[in-house]
Amino acid sequence: MVDESVASNVRQMKAYFGALSLILVGCLRFPDSHGISSFGAEALAKISQSGIPVPPDAKEPFYYIDGFVDHTVFISFSATPSQAEAVIQQYAGVSFSDFTSWQNQIEHHSGSREPGHHGKESETPLYDMDTLKDAIIYMQHDPDYKDGFHFIYDRATERLYFCNWST
Repeated sequence: MVDESVASNVRQMKAYFGALSLILVGCLRFPDSHGISSFGAEALAKISQSGIPVPPDAKEPFYYIDGFVDHTVFISFSATPSQAEAVIQQYAGVSFSDFTSWQNQIEHHSGSREPGHHGKESETPLYDMDTLKDAIIYMQHDPDYKDGFHFIYDRATERLYFCNWST
């Protein structure tokens, strides 16, 4: 007859390794949801799938997602002011008149600043807040900053930046 403490230990080990295998399978099953950058046509497809309406002639598209359960998405592309405002109106129901002047409101330590915050391998000139010249920002978030989004439009470079986070 098996000692009850040994049987209990075996059950605990099965539960532990069962949970560990679920975590590992989840990481393998969803590799696209953890620190992945996309460019060009692939980025355009992912941007569209994310709910951001992309103008047909958007240039230099960039898409980055980081996280597993909680996540941050960074999107950027070049678009004329009228195209960018149409995207913003469709997504958030606001226009440029609702934006404020960019004064570097998003701190360097903030995870919603840019992909480079998550490591040098994620840095890209296609999403770099240090290059903004004449930018405006619109931000919407809950009181704890746990969920939200922002749009930034650089009028000088005609580049639209979008970040959506959920923690």
